[in-house]
Amino acid sequence: MTTLKEIAEHVGVSISTVSRVINNDLSRNIHPETKRKVWDAVNDYGYKPNQNARNLASQKKTEKKKTMQIGCLVQHPQLIERYDPYYSPIFNGISKTLTEHKYSLIYIDSFDKKIEETDFYRTINSDTLDGIILFGNFEENVLSFIKNQISCIVALETAHTDRLDVSLVDYDRQSACRAAIKHLIEQGHEKIGFIGGGTGADYENLSDEERYKGYVKALHEFGLELESNWIVNAKWTPSLSYSGMKKILNLDSKPTAMFCASDTMAIAAMRAVYENKLQIPEDVAFIGIDNIEMSLYSNPPLSTIHIPKYEIGKAAVNVLLNQIEERMDLPVVTLLPYQLIARESSANKSNLKHL
Repeated sequence: MTTLKEIAEHVGVSISTVSRVINNDLSRNIHPETKRKVWDAVNDYGYKPNQNARNLASQKKTEKKKTMQIGCLVQHPQLIERYDPYYSPIFNGISKTLTEHKYSLIYIDSFDKKIEETDFYRTINSDTLDGIILFGNFEENVLSFIKNQISCIVALETAHTDRLDVSLVDYDRQSACRAAIKHLIEQGHEKIGFIGGGTGADYENLSDEERYKGYVKALHEFGLELESNWIVNAKWTPSLSYSGMKKILNLDSKPTAMFCASDTMAIAAMRAVYENKLQIPEDVAFIGIDNIEMSLYSNPPLSTIHIPKYEIGKAAVNVLLNQIEERMDLPVVTLLPYQLIARESSANKSNLKHL
C-alpha cells in the first residue's frame, strides 16, 4: 500500500505538503507546479487518499458503504446544457434512470480547467462516488487516474477504453457513416463532401474523429474521390458549418451532396445553399446524423441517421449499476442500433443537377 511518505519522497517535499495538497488545505500557499507533481505521483502510484487514510486509522480494511452518488465527468461542460438537441436526451436518460434506482447524479465540469486542478482530484475518488460515467474523449493518463480511484466506470464517446478495460456504451459511428454515404450513392451521387468536427479541447484533430474516419473509409470502399476542398472542420458549431459551406459553393468544382456529422451543422449548411439561390436536393443533397427533432422541420426535411439518444443514457446507467451491484465483472462494449431515415433533403430528383 502506497503511503504519504512514499509520495513525498518521490516528489521531494515534506509529508505535510503532500497532505495539504491532497486535502486541499489552503492554510499554506503551495506552488502550482508542486501540486501538479504531487497529483502526478498520486496517479502513478495509484494512491487513494481518503480510503487509505481510513485504513491507516483503523489498521484494517473495512467494507466500503455505498454513497448512492454517481459522477458524470464531461470533457466539455457545455455538453450538458439543456437546450442541446443531441446531448440533452442522453443526459435525461442518465438522470431519470439513476433516479429510478434511488441514485443521485453529480456533474463534474472539469475540462474548462487544467487536469491538475485540486478539486478535480478531490472529487474523483471512491469515497464520494459509487461509480462514474465519462463523456468525451479524455487523455489516456486521465482515464488511468480515474480507474485507479474508482472501479466502476462506463464511458460514452470515449477513446482508449479498450486499453484500460473500461465499459463503453455508444453506437457504431463508422458504420453509421457508411450507411449515410451508401444512401447518397444510391441517390446517384459520386461527389460527396463532409462537414464535422475534430477531437481534443479545441476540436482541431479531425483525423481521429470516428465519423470523419467513417466518411473517409466509406469513400475508399465505394471507389469515390476524396477532395480536401470539400471537407470542413466546423468544430461542431453551426456558424462554422454555414461559413464553410459558403466557401465550398464558391469553388469551381463542387460536391453534389454533403454528409454532415450532426444535424445542427447540416441545417446551418443548408441555409448557405439557399442564400446562394440553389436548391436542395436538386443542386446539393444533404444527410446528417442524430435525428434531432428540428431535422423533421427543416426546409426541406433533413435525411439523417437516427441515434437512440435517450436509450444510450439509460443503457450507460444499467451497465454501471450492474458493475456496482457486482452482477458484472468484465468490461463490456454496448453498441446500440442506428436507423437511416430518408427524407426530402437527399431525394433522388429527376432534374438533379451535377454542378
